[in-house]
Amino acid sequence: MSEFDDLFDKQFAEKNSSKEKNIVNFHKTISSQKHNGLLLLIYIIINIIFAFVTMIYFSFEYPDTDVTLENIDEYDL
Repeated sequence: MSEFDDLFDKQFAEKNSSKEKNIVNFHKTISSQKHNGLLLLIYIIINIIFAFVTMIYFSFEYPDTDVTLENIDEYDL
């Protein structure tokens, strides 16, 4: 047995191909994480815009909150 026997190892190519697959999977994972982060950011921005538009709509539709609170009927149970 010599020190150069590992150069002719039959499983050497299989080991390297599995490393290449791991690198490809790593890049796919990073890409999907960036994509998911972008989608989450878009979702949060849309929710903030929707809440702001809703708040503006109700402030124009019902401008006087004192009148609104006076018209609320409370019932004692």
